[in-house]
Amino acid sequence: MNQHLIDAIKESGLRFIRTHRIDDQYVIHEATHKVGKVAFGQYLIMPMDSGRFLEITSDEATYSTFEDKILAPFYFRLKGDWGWNLYLCYVLEDRAFEEVPLERLVKVERSKKYAKKIVLRNSNIRDRIPAAKIPENLTGKVAADPIYDWERILAPLGLDFCLDDYKTANIEAYMENGSIHARSYSNPTSDQAGEIVAPRGAIQSLDFGQQFRSHLLSEASAIDFAKVNLLYGPNGMGKTSVLECIELSFTGSIQRNILSNASEPERWEGLLTFTNEEGEFRNTPDESSKKEREIAYYKHKVGRARSQINRLFHQYNFFSSEAVHQFCYSTHSRSNYRDDFARIIFGEQLQRMEVNWRRYKEEFEKSINRLNKQISDANEKAESIRNQDLQSLQLIVQRASSNVINMTRWANACKYVYPMIGMEESPEEIETWLLHLLPKIKEIDLISRPLLHRGLSKIDNENYLNRNIEEKSEALLTTNQLIEKTRQRIQQLQNQEAELIKQLQTEMVSKKKIENGYGRLSEIATALRTYSNVYDQPQLRNRRKAAQQRNDHLVKIISQLSEIQYHYKHLMDKKITIANLQQAEDEMNQLTRSRSEAAQLFNDVSEQVTRHEEKIGKLQRLASALKATGMELLVESPGQTHCPLCNHDYENHELLLAAIENGLAADDAILTKLMEEKEKNRAILLRMDTSMQNLTNQIQLYKQFEKAHNVFLDNAQWLGFEISQSFSPEKVKNLLSRLDHQLITAKQEYQQVKDEITNLEQNGFSLEVIDKVENIWNDEILDSIRSNISDHLSSDQLLLMFDKEMRLYGEQLKYFEKESSIKQEELEVCIQENVEKNNHLKDLEQQIKDIETTISHLGNAKHAFEKLREKNVWLETNTSWKGWRSYFEQLLSEAEHLQENLKPAILIEHNRRQLKELHEEISQKEALLDKVEQAVKALSKLRPLSEYSDDFVRFNFEAISKLFLALHTPNEFISLALTEENDIVAKRKGYESDCAIYQMSTGQRTAVALAIFFVMHLAMETAPKFLLLDEPVANMDELNVLGLLDFLRQLAVTQGTQIFFTTANPQVATLFRRKFSFFKDQFRAFHFQRYLEGPVRIRMQQFEPHKEAEVYSIKL
Repeated sequence: MNQHLIDAIKESGLRFIRTHRIDDQYVIHEATHKVGKVAFGQYLIMPMDSGRFLEITSDEATYSTFEDKILAPFYFRLKGDWGWNLYLCYVLEDRAFEEVPLERLVKVERSKKYAKKIVLRNSNIRDRIPAAKIPENLTGKVAADPIYDWERILAPLGLDFCLDDYKTANIEAYMENGSIHARSYSNPTSDQAGEIVAPRGAIQSLDFGQQFRSHLLSEASAIDFAKVNLLYGPNGMGKTSVLECIELSFTGSIQRNILSNASEPERWEGLLTFTNEEGEFRNTPDESSKKEREIAYYKHKVGRARSQINRLFHQYNFFSSEAVHQFCYSTHSRSNYRDDFARIIFGEQLQRMEVNWRRYKEEFEKSINRLNKQISDANEKAESIRNQDLQSLQLIVQRASSNVINMTRWANACKYVYPMIGMEESPEEIETWLLHLLPKIKEIDLISRPLLHRGLSKIDNENYLNRNIEEKSEALLTTNQLIEKTRQRIQQLQNQEAELIKQLQTEMVSKKKIENGYGRLSEIATALRTYSNVYDQPQLRNRRKAAQQRNDHLVKIISQLSEIQYHYKHLMDKKITIANLQQAEDEMNQLTRSRSEAAQLFNDVSEQVTRHEEKIGKLQRLASALKATGMELLVESPGQTHCPLCNHDYENHELLLAAIENGLAADDAILTKLMEEKEKNRAILLRMDTSMQNLTNQIQLYKQFEKAHNVFLDNAQWLGFEISQSFSPEKVKNLLSRLDHQLITAKQEYQQVKDEITNLEQNGFSLEVIDKVENIWNDEILDSIRSNISDHLSSDQLLLMFDKEMRLYGEQLKYFEKESSIKQEELEVCIQENVEKNNHLKDLEQQIKDIETTISHLGNAKHAFEKLREKNVWLETNTSWKGWRSYFEQLLSEAEHLQENLKPAILIEHNRRQLKELHEEISQKEALLDKVEQAVKALSKLRPLSEYSDDFVRFNFEAISKLFLALHTPNEFISLALTEENDIVAKRKGYESDCAIYQMSTGQRTAVALAIFFVMHLAMETAPKFLLLDEPVANMDELNVLGLLDFLRQLAVTQGTQIFFTTANPQVATLFRRKFSFFKDQFRAFHFQRYLEGPVRIRMQQFEPHKEAEVYSIKL
């Protein structure tokens, strides 16, 4: 079996290396996946029977131990990314494979420890390895073009607008005109694809230009690509923009903008080049270029006015996660996955077209129902009109003639002149005459309404009306004159009232001033009586104020002396050893330099000590290793007397053991000498540090003495003793001693002054009382009597003068009260008359309004007379209004009766016209119905996308199934199958029931979608040889991601496909790099970053598989 297995390994495409036997239990065939000179993975193929497989996988601990024993040695031998490309393949005979439960297989393949695991049937080796191997002879059929079929049916009938977004106006225009802007339609032959040359090589570089998203990509205006390209970084960094720029350069549009109905198309004026100088694309392609590429790349039959290359580009070259996300995360437990497959295969643009024509079909069907109902209603209405029981025309004519006779009589009675009609005229002519007459009669009715106003009930003719107008005009003039006189008197009263109020306010101010003066003088007299003792002894008052001044001065002096003492008193006890500050500082500088040299010497010796210690440490470790090796050899050869290290004969085994135990040692006399020198230098440094610290302290102390001397000089003016300009620490100490003595003297004097102040305050001479007494003279109330008094007067004499002044204030108050009373009475009389005059004015103004209202009604009546004459109503000036009005109302009533009597005749004529209109409407609706039924019939012939996708899946099912098995990990399914309803299901090993799509995990569904996409790409041989994969693994776990990356690597290696792969997941980016670093300079990673604000920054990186870090990096 081993040779047979080795042959199968070679036939699979792997390069056999060697066979390993472990513990006589396991055989491992080592092989390498190598294409040309580039190796991509290490494979360990391990044949095994079912019993042994079940034994090692019986539980997690057993299997983990097995992995550590078998895989660990191989894994730890690998460097860098090789550790991520180690594969362990268990090979079981077909019968043994069937005996293993599915759960065991899945558990093994889910294990990610050391290597990726694959469990194979012996018969499947050639098909399953290398991992994710693209099946051989993978033939596929290109998906049909639904648009071609749809347009072929719709365009001849002018219905191809049904593929565009739904608009009610389109249906209305079609029903009115029969078609809408029919597009040109052609059916090119397949030879057209060969007539147009288009680059199919890999993309070499892309220049974004200035118009395409310059706000985002201005920092990196161009990118040079490799065979495999990874674009990674956080969302919103512009990764998708790079792919969409490629899409724009190829197709002239971006699908995302099309689906969102973007108002303005994006522009690109850059440059896209291809490898091998195949050609280049410049600027956004025009419509003719797009159609040429559509034919060349996708063999597409261009039939629409607009190219479909963007949709086809997404169908065969651009894999986006959006449609797959909807497919994988359907909200319905049993979603219609046939529609989801259609969306994945044909794209959202085509799905939107299907939604559009289905919507139009529904609306046309609604129109059919609506038109049928309208036709039915019109027929019923026509039948109803024909069956009505109409009145006899003869009876109508008799009643109309009677009405005409009466109208003639009443028109003459109310003096209305208008041509009357004869009795022999037909109902139609009478109706026409009445249509002209009745509005005129109603207008006269409206004009004559002012004559009936209730305010004119006593006026019944034009003569009386004219007399009333003259009388009311005279009354209006007389009343206006009275109003003017009343207003003049009111103004006089208002002026008098204002003057009296002003005089009262002036007197109130004067009275208030006298009251305030009286009150203030009373307060002063009271204070004078209270403090008469202080007032009558001015010498004691002055003594108290002088004591206070001396107290404040002493407090200031004591504070200043205390502050100086606080800061510098400690200098009294300080001993200073330096006599000259400059010499001390020079000495410090010399010590600093010496200390630096000593420190450098100490560091040099320390480094030598460290190097010798490391050297001895290595010798000690080497000695320990040799000792351990020697002991191991002696354990294996007991009784030996020759040293296994030097071959010396110790004659005795015990002596040999003692020699190995004690004989290996490392010694170095130089190290001991260096250590002694190091300690000596350390002692020198410590002594120098002590000397420098003592000198520093003395310098600082000397500077404090100098500062204290300067303080004494600055305060010499108030200190009161002589201070020498020359400085010495002893002089400063002497000054501090004198300051202590002065501070003691000041405090003693301060205590004496304080005792004096206390004695005076006990006798009432506080500063507050003194201030009150002395302020008595400053009060402004004493200004009037200040010239009659002297500060030599006693308090009693002064109080007598205050009493006299207060009596004068009282007399003035009585005078002002009498005058105010008189003026208040005059003001009340004035206010009363003003109120009466205002009330009278209001009455007069109301009379004016009443007269003006009456004159307005009289004027309206006068105007009505004039308008009646204009309308041919000729009333005499003495004609009674009421009598005329009764005749006119009879005329109006008779006209309205005539109108009612003519209605049946009018209805008969109206019914005749309506029947004619109904017949015309029914003919129009039937013509519209034919158009709409034709549209529905055509739209019913269109096949839904799900049927096209069913065809594609059915024709390519074997390829889809094989690719699904290559992509999906762990491989719990043995195959895919199609049900009778064309639903895809998965077959599980050992299970009778199938697994439907909705029962799969999101990762398994993603694998199905990817399998369909890759089959489509591989089937379209003329499509560009690159794949744009935008976040393809957003719905997959790590194992399935690794499976997809293996497959993409196979595509790049075996099919020559150029890969563009984007991800925002850092872990996925790392996995991708570990899988593709083997391409070396043919693999480039582009890291997208943005800092706070500004455009995106792109860093291009290159890797090698044996190195963890990037080997080349440059900011674009």
